[in-house]
Amino acid sequence: MNPAITISRLSIRKYPLFVLGGMIIEQIYAEGQLEGELRQFKREWFGTDAIILHTADMVRNRGDFEQMKDPNFREPFVRNLNALMRRLEYMVVACAIRKHEH
Repeated sequence: MNPAITISRLSIRKYPLFVLGGMIIEQIYAEGQLEGELRQFKREWFGTDAIILHTADMVRNRGDFEQMKDPNFREPFVRNLNALMRRLEYMVVACAIRKHEH
């Protein structure tokens, strides 16, 4: 059997959906208040605003997010991040495709 096909089939079983998402945000708001609040949040939690809040890294405790292994950091961080996301103004759009059907 072709190894590429085997890997592809395993990938489809493990991750059966392809999801593409995005956000709709007014440009003036995004470049002003939203960017300011995100930068402040990053500085408060990581001492810099150069960090990228990437879900995959946060969930896997890798890169700049190794301290997420510590529940004393993780729990208040997630609580504050959720509060920030509820406070900000944006609309989420997403599309999901079942891979095995295509």
